[in-house]
Amino acid sequence: MAFMFMAMACVPQVLATGEIQVTYPNGGESIDASIGRIDVRWESSLTGEVDIYIVKGLEEKFWIMGNAEASQGSASLPLPVYLHNGNDYRVKIESGDYIDYSDGYFSVTGNPSRDDILSSWWTYVIIFSIILVALVAIIWIVYPPLKTGPKKHKK
Repeated sequence: MAFMFMAMACVPQVLATGEIQVTYPNGGESIDASIGRIDVRWESSLTGEVDIYIVKGLEEKFWIMGNAEASQGSASLPLPVYLHNGNDYRVKIESGDYIDYSDGYFSVTGNPSRDDILSSWWTYVIIFSIILVALVAIIWIVYPPLKTGPKKHKK
């Protein structure tokens, strides 16, 4: 019985349903990550700040996106750049003991895949290397290296 109590105490619970309610995105929407921002809307009778998270899947894997005044009812927040495309995201809004999630999942689209990022990263590395070699060659031509070695004395 004590073990069950301890396990239940660690699980965040939604208290006082209706004190905070996510209204957008609330399920079924498609968010274009290439825009870099997400508009979040909620209804609340609370005062103070709310923390806003994005949650992936059933896991409690989430990233804080920002916070706002509870009475504000909306916020435009930057999307974390490391989000992968997927259709299993929810918004979580929390203020103290009050928590609400999107009722359903929404999609995140428009983010490049990891392979796309790596291939573009390698493109930049190659271009930088070519420019660096060209600059070294130009400097070598304009300012040839000085001849060094033992000096010869005239007799």
